Amino acid sequence: MKRLVFDIETVGLPWESLAPSQQEYLLRDADKEKTQKDKEKKQEELKEWRALFPFTSKSCCYRDVLHRTTKRLCLF
Repeated sequence: MKRLVFDIETVGLPWESLAPSQQEYLLRDADKEKTQKDKEKKQEELKEWRALFPFTSKSCCYRDVLHRTTKRLCLF
């Protein structure tokens, strides 16, 4: 059975370009940490996850693959 698979790659927007409300929303889980060191570590980790949120990322590559064949298409 043939399947068409889509893969969309995204990259996070620069942290400084996000609105303060977006930054606050992304970092809200860091406030749950008990120590300041853990909180800072969690904040850095959450900043790296910008590409996973639709309003803090942009698409950079679209691919479709016709599974089990050699037909592929990649757009940048």
